[in-house]
Amino acid sequence: MTFWILLTLGSILLWIWSARRESQTVRASADALLKINDQLYGQVQRMEVAHARTFPEVDLARYAAAQAEFESLGYIVAGDVEDVTVRQLSPQIIHRTFLRFLAHRDGAVSVGLYDLRLRGFWQLLAVLPMMLRRFFAIDLETEFTGNYWVATGNAKRMNKSAPVPGIELKLFGEKATVAEMMENHLQRMRAAQAAGYVVVPSRTLPEILAAQERMQLHKNRFKHGAQGLAADIESVGGDKHGLADEVRRRGREE
Repeated sequence: MTFWILLTLGSILLWIWSARRESQTVRASADALLKINDQLYGQVQRMEVAHARTFPEVDLARYAAAQAEFESLGYIVAGDVEDVTVRQLSPQIIHRTFLRFLAHRDGAVSVGLYDLRLRGFWQLLAVLPMMLRRFFAIDLETEFTGNYWVATGNAKRMNKSAPVPGIELKLFGEKATVAEMMENHLQRMRAAQAAGYVVVPSRTLPEILAAQERMQLHKNRFKHGAQGLAADIESVGGDKHGLADEVRRRGREE
């Protein structure tokens, strides 16, 4: 689920760039976006153990409510972390990101909860169709052997990035219930098991973070670079004046 923050952030940045850089040449826009792409997907996200009391702007009541729903389904809190990579990449755009991870006792499904909040001026750009000023995200993930994942989230309006091979993703709207998302996720998880995939369990925070890193490295193979960026530009809807083609051309020159 930490990587979905990057995908959502990537979608936001592409929209912002499209909204603010109409006067930029296509070549300059392509170069700038390739640099952003490298910052987003050219590294592994760095996570640090965090304490809720150091995030006074976070609505802990929303975390507690979602946590209680998952605990009623047999989930336990694995730990809290901050996504340091997102904090360093976009401190002027997004507030610090506080994540709470939960895991089921059998280790089959891990849960990520986080509050994504735009800062100041950037909230004005939230009038764009795919953006919200504040968004409470719920992500469910199951890792399988053979570089295959089943993932479920409620960021349908926020995450407009191109799909990643090997990750079977279902996105709901932000009003989806925990029960609805969980039922869908478990159905798809069982279908993957019936197809021969074996669950890689994650029960503790170190195991969850290690699983997150494996998933990110897999996604980086498809997202990092000109081809991945061009696909995201087209998926987000920011392909103005042949920007995606220019990104691909700039990639071939490197």
